[in-house]
Amino acid sequence: MDLQARRQLFQVHLTAHFPKVYNYVLRLVRRPATAEDLTQDAFLKAWQAFDQYDAQKPFQPWIFQIARRTALDYFRKHREFANPDVLAEQSTKTPSPEQNALNQEKTQRLESALQQLPEAQRTAVFLYYVEHLDMSELAQVMKSTKSGVISLLHRARQRMKKNLETN
Repeated sequence: MDLQARRQLFQVHLTAHFPKVYNYVLRLVRRPATAEDLTQDAFLKAWQAFDQYDAQKPFQPWIFQIARRTALDYFRKHREFANPDVLAEQSTKTPSPEQNALNQEKTQRLESALQQLPEAQRTAVFLYYVEHLDMSELAQVMKSTKSGVISLLHRARQRMKKNLETN
């Protein structure tokens, strides 16, 4: 593939995946400016390695893997820890004040339980339940096997259940 075709293909992927990758990184770092910088770094790394990308495979798991490593490098460098949250789905109806309070409490409990998970489990939960990656794509991002990520998600659910019961 010539350089112009590579640029066009990469631009298509950039346009399609930048918002998802940004949201993923934002959930990890919780700072919009840092998330934007890290997302741009991830796409720059992807461009630099684009000749190694297998166009027969989905782009999304590949870029999420790069974004995950970029965020982990940031955390190591800045001595911070990944802390993604999972937001409760919002109802289309306007909830009552009581329902708002209950939803907020549930969300806080869920976030607390999620924050207690190891980084790999938090990432797997986020990518599977929020970004809706399938097991094969998740395995690629996590550099694991399909059965490995199934087991990882099972352990994450078990640990979250335990965390929710104790909180």
